[in-house]
Amino acid sequence: MNKYTEVADFIRKRVSKGDYSLRGVPAERSLAAEIGVSYMTVRRAIHALITDGTLIRQSNGRVAVGLLTQGNGSHLQLAFLAPTFNSPVIEQWRVALDAIVRKQGGVVRPILYMHWDDPIVQDALEAFDGVFLIPIPEALPSHVEARLRAAKRLVVLDQDYSHMGIPSVRLFPPVFVQRLLDHLAKLGHRRIDCLNLHPENPDADPVLLQRVEQWMVWKAAHGAEGQLIGAPQSLHCDPFKTAYEAMTKRLDAGAFSASAIMCVTAPGAIGAMRALHDHGMTPGREVSVCTINSESMGETLIPSLTALEPPSPAPYLAVCVEWIVKGGQTWSGPLLLQPAEIPLVIRESTGKTLPRHGSAKRAKPHA
Repeated sequence: MNKYTEVADFIRKRVSKGDYSLRGVPAERSLAAEIGVSYMTVRRAIHALITDGTLIRQSNGRVAVGLLTQGNGSHLQLAFLAPTFNSPVIEQWRVALDAIVRKQGGVVRPILYMHWDDPIVQDALEAFDGVFLIPIPEALPSHVEARLRAAKRLVVLDQDYSHMGIPSVRLFPPVFVQRLLDHLAKLGHRRIDCLNLHPENPDADPVLLQRVEQWMVWKAAHGAEGQLIGAPQSLHCDPFKTAYEAMTKRLDAGAFSASAIMCVTAPGAIGAMRALHDHGMTPGREVSVCTINSESMGETLIPSLTALEPPSPAPYLAVCVEWIVKGGQTWSGPLLLQPAEIPLVIRESTGKTLPRHGSAKRAKPHA
C-alpha cells in the first residue's frame, strides 16, 4: 500500500468519527508534522479524499468535510448537542440516535455545552449535516432563540420547541402524570406530596414545571391533599443527595404526613426512599413512592420503583434522521412527535396505605 493511501485511510477514519466536522481539517503541513510524513504525501492523500467526496475544497482554498446535505460526500455527520451535567436520560437519547445513524453509515458526534451563549452551540449548528439538541434547563435568551429558529436541520429532544418551528421529540407528554396519580388513588392514597428537584430558577425547566402543574391539576380535580416539597438545586449538584436532605429535613421536623410521594425525577425518588428508610419507613408499605422515568434503574432498586417508563424513541428519531438526510426541507406533519400511550410499570415502591411503624426521628444516619 502506498504511503499516501495509508494517510488517506487515517484521515478518512477521523472523518468517519466526526473528528473534523467541528474543528475543521488541519492545514496540510500541520497534518504532515502530526503524522510524521512528508508534506507531498499528505497533499496526495488530501487530493484522493477530495476526489472521492470525503473532503471538499472550499472557495477560500481550505479543506473541509464533505457534508451529505450539501451534496458533497456520502457520510452523514450529526451532532448530539447536550448539557455538560451527567444524566442517564441524556445517554439513553444518544444511544438510541447512534444506533439509527450507524445503520445509515453515518456518525453521531457528542458535543457538550456549558450555557446558551457557549460558542460551541453556534459552531455545531453550522458545522454538521444536522443537530439534535437537548436544551439546558435555563431560560432561553431571545437572541439564542432567534439563532435556533434560523438553524437548518435542527431537532430538539426531550422538550417541545414546536412553537418555534423546530421539530421536537418528547417521550413524556405532561398529562400522563395523572395516570401515575390515578394509580395511587386506586391504592387508597388521598394525601400525595410532590417532590420536585429543579434548578435555582424554577421557571427555567419547563419539563419539571409541567409535571408539577399536572399534580396540582389532578389534586384540584380529585379533592386530594398534598404539599410540594421543593429541593432547589444547581445544575451540577448531586440530585440524590439534594432529595435525601430535603426529605430528611421534613421528616426530622415531623412535617411529613402524606401516604404517598410523586417525584418528578428518578434521583428525587431514590433520595426520598433512602430518607424514608433511614426513618424506619419502608417505601411501598408505610409510604408509596413513584416517579416519571426511572432512568433504567427502576427494576434494580430495593424496593423496585414504580414509574411511567418511556417508550422507544427510535421510531421518532428515525423520522427526524430521514428528514435531515433529505436536506431538511419542508417538514411534513406535526412538528411535535410524542407517543399516544406511556406504559405505567407498577413495582414494589407503591402499595395500599398501611399504618406507619416508623417515627419522625431518624433511625440511623445515612452514610
